[in-house]
Amino acid sequence: MFFGAGNLIFPPMLGYRTGENWLSGTVGFMMSDVGLSLIAIIAVAVIGGGFTALGNKVGPRYSKILGTTIMLALGPLLAIPRASAVSYEMGIESLFPTSTMWLVTTIFFIATIFFVIDQKGVIDKIGKLLTPILLLTLLAIIVAGIIHPIGVASTSKVANAFGLGFTEGYQTVDALAAVIFARIILNTLVSKGYTTTTSQVMITIKAGAIALGIIAIIYGGLIFIGSNSSALFPDDITRTSLFVCIVNRILGSSGTLIMAIAVVFACFTTAVGLTATAGAYFQHISKGKLNYKITVVVISFVSLLIANLGVKTIISFSEPILLLVYPPVIMLIICGLFDKFGLSKHFYRGAVHTALILSIPEMLTRYHIPVNSVVDLLNSLPLASYKVGWLIPSLLVALILHIAFHKKEIITVINETR
Repeated sequence: MFFGAGNLIFPPMLGYRTGENWLSGTVGFMMSDVGLSLIAIIAVAVIGGGFTALGNKVGPRYSKILGTTIMLALGPLLAIPRASAVSYEMGIESLFPTSTMWLVTTIFFIATIFFVIDQKGVIDKIGKLLTPILLLTLLAIIVAGIIHPIGVASTSKVANAFGLGFTEGYQTVDALAAVIFARIILNTLVSKGYTTTTSQVMITIKAGAIALGIIAIIYGGLIFIGSNSSALFPDDITRTSLFVCIVNRILGSSGTLIMAIAVVFACFTTAVGLTATAGAYFQHISKGKLNYKITVVVISFVSLLIANLGVKTIISFSEPILLLVYPPVIMLIICGLFDKFGLSKHFYRGAVHTALILSIPEMLTRYHIPVNSVVDLLNSLPLASYKVGWLIPSLLVALILHIAFHKKEIITVINETR
């Protein structure tokens, strides 16, 4: 559910940019991608009731706003169009250089609509076959790249490899997907006999550890071979071009062919699954006012338009938004983990809203709005060098509000008893 072809384009570029500091970048990337996704699922298991129950800890209105924002990111504004653009740039274009993006993406989304509306079962079976093929292909590339390295890691092109890895992990949107997908996963656990919260949390940790280990090998391997290419290609190379060039250097044209085919179909299954999920979500929150079939057609059309901006533009557009959305989501997940300790709604609101407010200046700078003095001040906060400067202030504000309102409630109760 979490490993799509879109995840392929970030690790190699992270390795390329961090060079000899690739291991530090890998740790940051793994923490904000797989690690945070696993914690999100556990948090939803602790709360029970899916994302809505977790979001309602802050408030019903907030839950709807955040849920819609996440679904737009997973749907027509980022993940779906990116899947289509990646399938073209890494797949079709490498096989058919004279093909046009508009034609390919139009066919891509016509096929997506067809499968989403009429034959969801077929695409599920294809997806179960294609994901293992994609993973095996990646392992072959990684092993070959380790045995026969294409180069040597050069000096890092960035000052903070961990920070870059942590924020690059945002781009996979896996943690955002986790809070939405968690209910599906938990329902599956219930069907397999894990009916208590404790058993669900334990099996999630065990299964997650296995998944974490497998994906760590994939991500770590891709970052490593990316680091070995850090002195081979120009600084302005795009993420998709970098990966295609690396595969071509390691396996030659035959490897590029296999990779291209796997990527195209993996992107397609990702797009189909996300389109169906988004369509069902908007039908649900509108209480049936938005027709599912019409909604998936609209989602596909919007995704088609955005896909043709290209992967680089889509990532540039989405990065500031994710920098704003991720911190409050992370705080919501952290609060959910410790909900059993009696956290009040004021604690949740303090943590989430503070993280959101402190993330605004960073987002504004990415849109070239001059707030550098504010950003410099925020960079002096504890843990700011790890790109989580909002963490401690958010927890402190949450704790202060929790104590203040809890004390007020106690005084009110005492006065009423008098």
